[in-house]
Amino acid sequence: MGQTVLLFAILCSVLLCAETQFIIGRKVQFRKLAMCPGQRRPTLVFENVVFTRNEQGATTAISFMVYVKKRVERLTMSVTFWKCEDYEHMDSCEYYLKDYTSNDICELMGKKNQIWTPFMDNFSMPPRCPINVGNYTFAPTPINEKLLTILPLPNAFWKLQFKGNDTITGEYVSCVDVEFEIHSRRRN
Repeated sequence: MGQTVLLFAILCSVLLCAETQFIIGRKVQFRKLAMCPGQRRPTLVFENVVFTRNEQGATTAISFMVYVKKRVERLTMSVTFWKCEDYEHMDSCEYYLKDYTSNDICELMGKKNQIWTPFMDNFSMPPRCPINVGNYTFAPTPINEKLLTILPLPNAFWKLQFKGNDTITGEYVSCVDVEFEIHSRRRN
């Protein structure tokens, strides 16, 4: 659950920006980061996302709140990626990765010297399971553009969906949708 946020911190916070320049001449433009529609009483609620932007519109930091309404003993998370031609052609979307599932989120989130470590260090939720009921803050965290180069995604419009379940109880935890576009930077 808070681990759902962990993978967001990994995939989303690293990416989250309106016009972040890739070092390799690409940029990413985010369209959506929100709870999946139609959820009934999720255990984890992800809200109050704030993006700090520079004069050029690039996101320089991200912050948000996570509300845990019921204790999560152990988290399993699955992610699905859809690749689309571009934002205007949503009918072109096809599965890129479907229902990739990880059962060891609890072990991963507390590891040091990982790509997500700086994000977890700025998160008030303890990086371990169980995840207790409470309100947790993800403090404004700088986005390091160099991290963008490690994501091997081609130019396209991307839709991601993260779903979490409690591994022990089998209960649904939450679902979050992320949408962004990666494209080559125009040259003058």
